[in-house]
Amino acid sequence: MSISMSKGKLRCVTEVCADCSSLDPSWASINKGVLLCDECCSIHRSLGRHISQIKSLKKGSWSPTLLQMVHTLNNHGVNNIWEHFLLDPSHSKSGRRKPQPKDPIHPVKADFIRAKHQMLLYAFRAGKDDTLISEDDLSRQLHSSVRTPNLETSLRLLVQGADPNYFHEEKGTTPLHVAAKAGQALQAELLVVNGADPGALNIQGKTPADIARSLGHKDLADRLVECVHELTDRLAYYLCSRKPDHQNGQHFIVPELSDSLDLTELAKAARKKLQRLPNPLFEELAMDVYDEVDRREIESVWLSIQQMASNTNLERSTVPFLPVNPEFSSTRNQGRQKLARFNARELASLIIDILSDAKRRQLPTTSSLILPQDTKEMSSSKPLKSHLQSVASTQQRKSEISDDEPLYDCVASDDDYLTPEEIARLAQQLTAKTNEERKNSERKPPDSIKGAESSILMFQNGPVDEIKQKIASRTQVTSGALSVMEENFKKQLAASEKEINDLKTEVRVLQTTVENLARENTELRGYIQRAGLALPPPSTPSSSPSPLPNGHEIESEPERVPEVKSSKIPGQRPASMFEPREGLLHRGVGQPPHYVSASSNMAKWDKKRDPVGSEYDSPSNLIRPVVTQSLYHCSSPVPEEVVRRTDQVTKRIQELWASMQEPNRRDAFVPCAEKIKEAVTELTAIFPQNPGDDNIRSALISLTGSTARLQTECAGLQYSTRETLHSSERTFFLQQVRSCAYDIAKATKQLVTKYGVLSHS
Repeated sequence: MSISMSKGKLRCVTEVCADCSSLDPSWASINKGVLLCDECCSIHRSLGRHISQIKSLKKGSWSPTLLQMVHTLNNHGVNNIWEHFLLDPSHSKSGRRKPQPKDPIHPVKADFIRAKHQMLLYAFRAGKDDTLISEDDLSRQLHSSVRTPNLETSLRLLVQGADPNYFHEEKGTTPLHVAAKAGQALQAELLVVNGADPGALNIQGKTPADIARSLGHKDLADRLVECVHELTDRLAYYLCSRKPDHQNGQHFIVPELSDSLDLTELAKAARKKLQRLPNPLFEELAMDVYDEVDRREIESVWLSIQQMASNTNLERSTVPFLPVNPEFSSTRNQGRQKLARFNARELASLIIDILSDAKRRQLPTTSSLILPQDTKEMSSSKPLKSHLQSVASTQQRKSEISDDEPLYDCVASDDDYLTPEEIARLAQQLTAKTNEERKNSERKPPDSIKGAESSILMFQNGPVDEIKQKIASRTQVTSGALSVMEENFKKQLAASEKEINDLKTEVRVLQTTVENLARENTELRGYIQRAGLALPPPSTPSSSPSPLPNGHEIESEPERVPEVKSSKIPGQRPASMFEPREGLLHRGVGQPPHYVSASSNMAKWDKKRDPVGSEYDSPSNLIRPVVTQSLYHCSSPVPEEVVRRTDQVTKRIQELWASMQEPNRRDAFVPCAEKIKEAVTELTAIFPQNPGDDNIRSALISLTGSTARLQTECAGLQYSTRETLHSSERTFFLQQVRSCAYDIAKATKQLVTKYGVLSHS
């Protein structure tokens, strides 16, 4: 293709590096539209192709229109778009400065280039200088701008966020269709570089190349066809330095290794895995290999520059593998970087496999059909996507394959096989072609006619039977899979039914428990009435529980009143009775209060006072007025009850002390501590929850805390009596137990003294 603009006009502006203003730049950033010096180019290489696509001006392979597009953008000052805020006078005092040619690469030039091109800190953005414009409006403006030769306006819109693949619903075209219709080759190059799909279809099903060719823009149409096959063309050129002849219908070149031998089993398995990849994953792999080829080509140019250059800084500016792209997954980035470990032969083998499979995926699947050579070379109307498509489009695939899943588990799509209708249509085409040849030629040899008929019969019969067999085998596989799924569903249903039955059983048990509690409540109320004691007023569902003077509340009685029944074993309480006082000592603020059971109080004390007799058989002996009074009516405990329960605590402490004096009772320390805890629990249960007297409150706190510590120290003392431990440890625990016992006795003495004074007054 010829360049319409003269070379003198292209170079009318002095060419300098866009990042440091060095003279005679030898590199170009294609997607940025700027020229670069060697030092700045070394930083652009480390950013990756997703940030800056660089190419050598002198040693790179350029399309004429692509080179013209870059020079046109550079000469029209497109660098001002990337340095917009550096040129703004209002930002001149911010301290940001553009590097000079003699500034060091690291960190001055490197930091500036990353801020300028990677983070876009200085680029023109909508919403700061102009009113905020939506992406749809920007894309519409781009759709209109590409029909003009103004490249700077189009690039400015793309930088602000315009979509190069925007589909205009009213006109049914993309910006690339508009540029092709207007014959704007440079606009088309700019769009493709920024991610426009050269194979996109308009509302009439035509590609931009079809539009350009129909309007007489032959060079532009040929260039758009090259853009469609840019990836495979670049890979083929890397291997054999040849490109396909697209004008004559040759769209693929698949080279062969000169010393190729028979494939190993490992190579055959790898090729099968490649063929089974879904199209989105195959496209990603092909684009990654394209980027690796681009890196190696630039690396070879870079090494040749180093040999001629005297700048030692460039010697350390190599890029040994592809830079990380944050848009990709970590697995894909690792795979991209591992491509650098391939030697020349391994990479060539991979490229050949990709080219072969790309050709297979674009052309009709005819491997199992016996067709004439002309039919096998038919080109597809759905070419492989260009490597320059936006990265975001590759991430919108329907499914993501996990890093742990093997790629060879993928199954080929049904689209990879011809349907019987397509086979019949191809047979009709062959028949029509045969008839045409028969008409054009006055005399046909009988052998040629028979050959055509036999090929048609072979095409119609053989493949159809083969496809029927494949369909039957697929049906069997599908039926087997459905039966397995049905079996799994049955197992899940049986498990669900079992779980439902278990839940129903639990509900019935709970209902029985509630009924028993209600019956026990009725019996207990009858016992209380026969004993001549006053009952609290029954609470209604609408009224809240009435508080008692000692800070407790009466809950609905069917849930809290214990069962009172005679027991066969003396001193054994019914299973439904409970003792909540122990939790009362450790309950924090804000937790629901525990409720005291009068029957359980008396049952426990009857058991301790007369362990032989069965006190539970007599309801009159069960209910004691003093306990009922302390539960419902008293705001403070009766002094006699305080003295009696304090005596129990003292008695338990004496038992502990006696066990400590006898060497053969070393295992009794923990049980004695438990008895002391029970006695303290009974003592503290008769006191209000929040006593008004500070002395009583502090005594209760000391009593409960010392009791808890006593249990721990007794356990340590019992453990220290082992022969393997040193005597000093036993002495330590003895002192701790004595201290706790002293604190308990002191607290009980305070309570007795306080209530003894109250009783005398």
